Amino acid sequence: MKGIHICSNLEWKSVLSICQPKKCEVSPYGSYFIHQFEHWEEPAVVYFSGYSKVMAAGAAQFMIDHFNLSHIIVAGSSGGVAPYLEPLDVIIANETVIYDCIDRLELQAELFCEPFKTLINLEWLNDSLLPEKTYVGRVATADQDIDYAVKQLLQPENVLVADWESGAVALVCKLNEIQITIFRGVSDVPKEGLSQEAQTLQYQTNTPKLMKRIFEKYLNLIDN
Repeated sequence: MKGIHICSNLEWKSVLSICQPKKCEVSPYGSYFIHQFEHWEEPAVVYFSGYSKVMAAGAAQFMIDHFNLSHIIVAGSSGGVAPYLEPLDVIIANETVIYDCIDRLELQAELFCEPFKTLINLEWLNDSLLPEKTYVGRVATADQDIDYAVKQLLQPENVLVADWESGAVALVCKLNEIQITIFRGVSDVPKEGLSQEAQTLQYQTNTPKLMKRIFEKYLNLIDN
């Protein structure tokens, strides 16, 4: 069985509007429902974790155990890091890293703590079927929204986008030896001089559009 992992309140609200479930159940982490997508033979569980690495990791492990999941798909928004990205672009992760785990006892500590790096198998991916404005690359995770300073820190590290949860969910899937696919749309792009209010407005405006795009154009790229 597949699980579709949704993290933020606005993302979840958008998914409820898209799928219109008749009934939601409740886990220790939030609501979930069973949904039959037209392009998949078996139904999937669509579930909400709440934001942050702790909530995302806990919800992923709970759903793996409860539904014997073989594949988790993370669908959500992110902050753009790579200079060529624009709002509504979509990134498929081939690697996740976590940038707020800092070991100060190491004399030459790297930005990304090595045990928490996760490579993602994308052998299933057919590049010829990808919608326009789709990119494949590294997603960075930390318990914070990015601003312009963080964007400048991550850009030299070949990071495409940054979020709060993907690195944690990817590591849980790796430890459980199950497949993960991460679709992260660009909801906002920090720029020098851009106010936090303006960046928040970008997120609020673009997230529902991104969730609709991911559910309509990207989930069907995944075979049963």
